[in-house]
Parts: sequence; structure tokens; C-alpha cells
Amino acid sequence: MNKNRAIVNQPAVLFTVFFISGLVVAEAYVGTLETFCWVICQILAFASIGLVIFQGYRSRNALIFIPMILGFISGFGWMYTSQQLVPDNDVSFFKAGEEVAVIGLVSQVPEKTRTGGFTEMDAKGVEVAPGRIQPVTGRLRLVLSDEVWQASLSGRSLIPGTAIRVETILDAPDHYWNPGSFNVGKSLGYKGIHRTGTVKHPEFIHILSPASRLAPSAITARIKLL
Repeated sequence: MNKNRAIVNQPAVLFTVFFISGLVVAEAYVGTLETFCWVICQILAFASIGLVIFQGYRSRNALIFIPMILGFISGFGWMYTSQQLVPDNDVSFFKAGEEVAVIGLVSQVPEKTRTGGFTEMDAKGVEVAPGRIQPVTGRLRLVLSDEVWQASLSGRSLIPGTAIRVETILDAPDHYWNPGSFNVGKSLGYKGIHRTGTVKHPEFIHILSPASRLAPSAITARIKLL
């Protein structure tokens, strides 16, 4: 038995190959890859699938297609649905367009953009009434105006671990879907982010507790923001 036929007659190997192919195709399909990577992933995935199917056809054993199909469906389904599962108390259950005050911890080093900057926070609660906070989970991307960016010392006062209270209007992440284009909404979804919030004025963001200066994440953040 030659090497190619030995491979196609091993169900575990076939399942694994097609599971990985399913992951790659799903990742490319939802558009979280840049155009070049999207094309390369599609070519490699379908070339691998075609090669194994061809070898399977030559072996005249129809049963080998079962682990192929199960592997591909499992990989594609797992990757495609993993970012769709949202907890019941996720901050995204507050509607886009709703003005809220969110309390949480900064979770990403702020990054500069042409119009200001952005960072991300782990939401812990939403102030639904004065003195009444509803516990929530999930992450929120904060889009900072240039005025807010400057007031935050170019992001240095918003290093990871900083506890903040933000007044913002929630929005749904942009969803661009052209084959090969960068899908912002899906990309953020994989990170557990299903809402964004724009902060237009410095008075809408309050530092409740600064991050520990000796925390590794804080040290890394200060180095990046130098």
C-alpha cells in the first residue's frame, strides 16, 4: 500500500485534516482576514480537500468520505458559531443607540487613530438608574475623540487595569462583507465585543481607580505609549 492510500485509509487523520480545513474556510468566510491571507487560505484549504478527495476516489472506498464530511462540518461549524454565543447578561443586550454609563476595567493598551484613538474595556456593570448598577459581562470597544485622547495624556491614563466609568452611546460594530475584505464586526465578535461606544468629550470618562503601576500589563502599556 503506497503512502497516499495509507493516509486516506486512516479515519482519524482524515477527520483532523478536514476539521482544520473547516476552521480555515470558516475563518476566511467570516472575513476576519486581509485579502491576501483570505485568498491563500482558500487556495490551501480547497487544494488539501481536493487532493484527499482525489486519493479517496482512487482508493474506491466510499466510507472514507464519512470522516471527511464530519471533520469539515465540525471545524466549520465550531469556528463559525463560537463567536455567536453571547451570555444573557452581556453588555450587547443593551440596544445600539442607547445612552448608558458603563463601569469596568480597561483591557487593552490604547491605540492612536487619525481621529483620536480607541481602547477596550471589560464591562462589569451598567448604571440603569442613579445609584443602581446592573451587573453585566462582555467587552466594549471605546472610540475616543481627539479631544478625549489628548485629555487622557495620549492614552497613558487609560492603561489596562484602570477602573473607569464611561458615558457613551452604544453602537453595533461595523459589518463589512465583501469577499476578502476585513470584516470589523466579525473580528471584534471573536474577541467577545458586540458593542462599541463613542466617547466625544473628556467629561464623559471618569477614572475610578488607576491601574497598579507595578502590574506587568501596566508596565507594558507605558512602554508602548512612550
